[in-house]
Amino acid sequence: MRRLYLRIYLAVLASLAVFVLAAGWLWREVGEHRGPQAVAATLALNVLPPPGAAREAPQAALEQIASNLHA
Repeated sequence: MRRLYLRIYLAVLASLAVFVLAAGWLWREVGEHRGPQAVAATLALNVLPPPGAAREAPQAALEQIASNLHA
């Protein structure tokens, strides 16, 4: 394997394989605990301030979202 293009090609393939494996592992670790529906329900529950709320309500809602999603 003295050709430079073969080394570059194999390096690209190896880095792509590592990326796919890392993305799959991360998807599995994060995705198992909460589904997209749970995240959407949490956002919908916390985004809408109650009727007649003060002007500070949107900021409080954002802080509540951050704490509920552990962000």
